[in-house]
Amino acid sequence: MNKKKNRKLALFLVPGLLGAAAFFLIPLGVCMYFSFSANSAFWNYNKVLQSQAFRLAVTNTLKLIGLGLPVILVSSVLLAIAQWKLLKKGLPGARSIFSLYLLPIVLPSALVAFFIQMFLPFDQAPEVVWLMVGLYIWKNTPYALLTAFLGLRNLPEGVQDAA
Repeated sequence: MNKKKNRKLALFLVPGLLGAAAFFLIPLGVCMYFSFSANSAFWNYNKVLQSQAFRLAVTNTLKLIGLGLPVILVSSVLLAIAQWKLLKKGLPGARSIFSLYLLPIVLPSALVAFFIQMFLPFDQAPEVVWLMVGLYIWKNTPYALLTAFLGLRNLPEGVQDAA
């Protein structure tokens, strides 16, 4: 019986493993081969690491993640607790407020970028970095909020009372 289950499991796993190999592992191997080939060796990597644009991109990415992620996590948990309390009290309009929290999820990113370019023309890089951090926080907070809210909602009554 166990061998029969293992065969069925293997039949379900084989297509996924073949797909992963065909669309990820094989192209990755080809890229690695060409990046370390005798013609280029480590010259390409050395050139990229010395590039000012690469250093700016790494700095901006660290700002985005280092500032955005903690703000997203803290604000989403606080908003989830506030929303959970509003819904628990049965206040009118609490569901509408929750819908407003989720608005950034349904707005397409291209539309948001279009309006930002139209109304806020930025010419200098530092301003754009802070704008991107703000957009990152605004666009991704609802996902963490929804996760935190659903986690709070699924807490057993005993744990809720103890808290």
